[in-house]
Amino acid sequence: MKNIYKTGSNTFKIIKYVNNKQEYFGCTNTYEEAVNLKKKCEENNWDKKILNQKGEVQDHKTNPMRHIHKNRDKYYVNKFKDGKLVYYGLFHNLEDAIRFRDYAEANNWEVEPVLIKKYKTPHANLPKYINYLKSKKYYTINHYDEESNSLMYYGHFKSLNEALNEREICIKCGWDWDAIVNY
Repeated sequence: MKNIYKTGSNTFKIIKYVNNKQEYFGCTNTYEEAVNLKKKCEENNWDKKILNQKGEVQDHKTNPMRHIHKNRDKYYVNKFKDGKLVYYGLFHNLEDAIRFRDYAEANNWEVEPVLIKKYKTPHANLPKYINYLKSKKYYTINHYDEESNSLMYYGHFKSLNEALNEREICIKCGWDWDAIVNY
């Protein structure tokens, strides 16, 4: 359904472009809850101020699952920092993941990860904004937009050189999508 996106942690985000800007309207645990939240957003013309006053939507900062993702029976904490996705740890239960995330936020994410991989992959230490998706065997360009408080995706590429070339265009255009498309 439009404006409802399933996340990797089996939750559902409600996201919509409002005035050419991506807006986050909340995260739910079930698809049915997401549909209900979307209906409330539509009833209020996607006006975040009204929805916040009514307590209908969550700010990203109050989302209890922010930076926490579930993988099978474990939870991991990650965050984009300086254009790179940083993994901070793997936890056996949600409470420990939340406790660590809150600690990291209180310290402005200037904390040491609790779990560090003991092996290096050929795709470790990639240039800023470039990630490698091992399962798909391609490189992606992602940039965190602080104004919209969201991660923006700028494409995927078969080779690192293609990704580097596109990244340079993105940087030259100031991450403005229209400027990138018309470059």
